[in-house]
Amino acid sequence: MVGSKQNVIQILLIILPLSTTLTNLKALHLMLYHHPTSPVMQPLGTLPYGQQTKWENSSYLGPTFRKENIPAKIIFGENPLWAVYMPQLKMVSSKDFTDTILQNYPEAKDFNLIAAGHGYSLSPDIMPIKVDKEYLKTAILPFEMAEKADIPVWITEISDVNPLDISIHDGLKWAVTFHNYLTKANVNAIIWWGGAMPTSNNESLIILDKNRKDFLLSKRYDIFGNFSRYIPEESTRIQVTQSSGIPLLISAYKKDNEYTLVTINSSKQTIQTSLRLDGANINGLLKQYITNEDNSWTEMAIVQENKEYYNLTIPPYSVVTFVGKVRL
Repeated sequence: MVGSKQNVIQILLIILPLSTTLTNLKALHLMLYHHPTSPVMQPLGTLPYGQQTKWENSSYLGPTFRKENIPAKIIFGENPLWAVYMPQLKMVSSKDFTDTILQNYPEAKDFNLIAAGHGYSLSPDIMPIKVDKEYLKTAILPFEMAEKADIPVWITEISDVNPLDISIHDGLKWAVTFHNYLTKANVNAIIWWGGAMPTSNNESLIILDKNRKDFLLSKRYDIFGNFSRYIPEESTRIQVTQSSGIPLLISAYKKDNEYTLVTINSSKQTIQTSLRLDGANINGLLKQYITNEDNSWTEMAIVQENKEYYNLTIPPYSVVTFVGKVRL
């Protein structure tokens, strides 16, 4: 791993709705997520909502927050798709919407912003013409204009409404999705749509019984935890170099003298590999947390047998998170 700075990570943030009064905002000092302060919520067209955001964000909301020293951030964007494959669908693309705002209203960059989007796909049933469903999926791309302006980028909603699936295979699908948003779209936060709901689809991480007492834990819940439990808030993602031909997805993060690797093995084979740090010395035990069909964050320790690397074993159909320290 090479320590090149990339995106700062905050995963599974809990964001509470608040009144938009200045008194409440000053008193609570929380990230604000409320429809009047997130000026658009799944808008249906870019230009009209761009004008609305100009009015709320650039003319009133941003200057008011700055004048009153309100630390709350202003979320903008939030179309139903992150990005699109078909130019005809740009009106539902969060990337295209945020690009439009930053291009047309550069003064907005001076405010405390979060560029946000949702990670949904469109149903072929709502299209006026027949369209291959592959073109209706959300494209996972970086928000380059927000990145250039040092504006954090969040997924503020993601889930799907497919029939309920709590298996490891559904969990691995979401592990790959989280990995791609973190490493390809360079997002700073991932927020799942529903934490706990009585549902017959995949909207929720925890599936409540209708009596609101009993519940099921899905494997996507467990696998989300492989990211959210072990990557400290305000970590920085760092580069990973790995041998070609190994069916393993790896992302890595650091904060102070601690580092975290999240590995995803979607194959049926056990993978043997090693971990070596470039530009730092490993220090002591390496902890690993295994999630597969039979385990949820099962902790084990890997003893340092060599001063330069650790030997790792990644079980089939699993997500394994490794947490270690470097010698400063």
